Amino acid sequence: MFEPIKVRVKFTTEDYAKALGFMTKQLWFVKYNHIILGVIVFIALLVFQFFGQFTLSPFVVLVDALAGVGFGLFTYLVLRFVSPMGINGSVARQMSSSPALQAEAEVTIDNQGVFGSSDLYSGHTKWEAYIKAIETETEFLLYTTTRFSHIVPKRVFASESDIVTVRTLISEKVGLTKA
Repeated sequence: MFEPIKVRVKFTTEDYAKALGFMTKQLWFVKYNHIILGVIVFIALLVFQFFGQFTLSPFVVLVDALAGVGFGLFTYLVLRFVSPMGINGSVARQMSSSPALQAEAEVTIDNQGVFGSSDLYSGHTKWEAYIKAIETETEFLLYTTTRFSHIVPKRVFASESDIVTVRTLISEKVGLTKA
């Protein structure tokens, strides 16, 4: 039996951006898009050259492969370094347009589930509603669908023992995967 843990949380742009970035990176087509796009560029160049009546020599195939790898690397770098800035900007715009996202909330985690409330909203989610849980370095993500999760930042807990208690509770109720 766990004692309820109550925390007050005012979500930041960084909280939402980190969670959104993590969840986005879990999608297979995001994980491997630089490889997929590199292969598409390689095949497209080969097809273009084949129909352009060029002879497909080993050198041409090597150049095409290097172009595909280069495009894949460029895509990876853009997604790794530029995309997070776009996510932060998008999250900041959403937060500034939503009084509910800006409100400080009280979150209670207990044997029944997670209850959150503020002056603008309240909601209770039973443990049975969560399909999976992932612990990252900075938060717990409690998924109610494959692409949507409730975020509980670790920074809001009073002590490391509260984090351990929540980790244990989530593990018992839902199962917890470490990222």
